Amino acid sequence: MRGGDGGGQGEDRTTPVPIDKLKGTKSIAGGYDFTLAAQPDSSVLTLGNNDYYQLGDGTNTATTSRDHTPVTALPANSGITRVATTTAGRSAFAY
Repeated sequence: MRGGDGGGQGEDRTTPVPIDKLKGTKSIAGGYDFTLAAQPDSSVLTLGNNDYYQLGDGTNTATTSRDHTPVTALPANSGITRVATTTAGRSAFAY
């Protein structure tokens, strides 16, 4: 995985690593260069590239610039239970 793995070490990975913040994730979807995850508390975490503001945190700073730590795109109790991306992986949906 390049960039958005959430492992906190800042390097590319070829093997899976556990991401504590994503334990219990209800739904996960991968885009072209970002990932989003619906959490049990109805929040949505995102990680990866953010050139086009795709992480939803109001910045265009990639999590690769922040030690790959997931950011909160939608707060707890937002009612979200699932996430998805388009076939091309350029757009994301939380519902």
